[in-house]
Amino acid sequence: MQNGNGNSNGVHRGTYLFSIEIRTEPDGELFTVYADQLGLVATGETVEEARENMRDTVLAYCRMRDKRGVLDEALAEAGVQWRFCVG
Repeated sequence: MQNGNGNSNGVHRGTYLFSIEIRTEPDGELFTVYADQLGLVATGETVEEARENMRDTVLAYCRMRDKRGVLDEALAEAGVQWRFCVG
């Protein structure tokens, strides 16, 4: 997940690398995105909406842990790779 150059969301500038899995629910009406490493789930009526909802969910997860001062520890425990971006 790329945070971008502006760092406007209060999270470290860089790229977080983790995998997501997208599944269609049995009723066929929702797409569910799982970020198992972080224990997060998001849904949407389209794949794009589900991905965007997961992006928002991950940002909220990171902001909360960053505010508590435990973001690096939480991501390391989850096995999420982080790369620092300069520029």
